[in-house]
Amino acid sequence: MLRVKPYYYFIFLGIISLLISMSFSGYFNSNKHEVIHELSLDINIHDTYYVIYYHHFFFLFFLLFIFNFLIYKLIDFFKGKLFKELLFLKVVASAFLLITISYILYKDYNYSPTQEEFWNTTVDYSGFLVVTLFLFLFLLSVVPLVSILTSISYKLKSTTYR
Repeated sequence: MLRVKPYYYFIFLGIISLLISMSFSGYFNSNKHEVIHELSLDINIHDTYYVIYYHHFFFLFFLLFIFNFLIYKLIDFFKGKLFKELLFLKVVASAFLLITISYILYKDYNYSPTQEEFWNTTVDYSGFLVVTLFLFLFLLSVVPLVSILTSISYKLKSTTYR
């Protein structure tokens, strides 16, 4: 069986994010009448209204996955302490959150209410999406920095007792 280090899965998730980003940017769009590159996510937080294009959203994920791969590759290169179980859990959680965000955006894009539903109910995925997005960004940007600090502390502890 091929033994691969868990942080290599970040490259796989990054490529998936890049392909999703390219599909939303219209790169693979054979039907030119469909304006898929203008799909946007509208997030309303207090008095501020954020508009993010889907392809920018997934390209950010691509960059964060590659950033995570490089951080963990550098930790491994400098013989730092990697907790493989926690790293594997992070990869699985990242994949789950990527699937969840993709599903929410898919549901939001394909939601076409009837006239009665349009005036009587509101289906808003913004709250759930913002929480999922912040959890995803925390998982992919703050946790690697904590891993670096943990690795450095283990490295320093092992060198001071020799």
